[in-house]
Amino acid sequence: MRSLILLLLSGLLGAGASAPAAQTPDLPAWAVADPGQPPCVRDRLLVRLRDTHLPAARSGQARLEDLSELSRFAASRSVRSSRAVLEGQPIDAIVRGGGLDRDLVIELAAGSDLATEIAAWSARPEVEWAERDWMVGACLTPNDTYFTQQWALRNTGQSPGN
Repeated sequence: MRSLILLLLSGLLGAGASAPAAQTPDLPAWAVADPGQPPCVRDRLLVRLRDTHLPAARSGQARLEDLSELSRFAASRSVRSSRAVLEGQPIDAIVRGGGLDRDLVIELAAGSDLATEIAAWSARPEVEWAERDWMVGACLTPNDTYFTQQWALRNTGQSPGN
């Protein structure tokens, strides 16, 4: 049986058959997709700061400027800008509990190697984790029995109340 399978495979490969190539979706200019990875935003990282390194009495979102050592490190890495993920949003117990008040968006210099930057940022003691800014989207309709009655959840461009 094994020899039959090998014979069939060798015949297929000899005839020029190959596995279908992975299709890459058309990506906007601001996105990049490395082989074997889902698409992400080009030259951008998401970083979570360790709570133990932040000022205890801060109000609102953490900022890169709260940590002078990390701010100097960012300058050496050619960071274009940084901002809080929830910039301008109220910070409550749920947000703090989830750590969202410690998340930053780091805009890197154009053409930066994301893998190198992730490794460099992750190695910092002030950083809990660093990762790509992945592009995500919904791929299925919810299985909620009443979804069809919740018209606003499947808004395809119509204005509410019209």
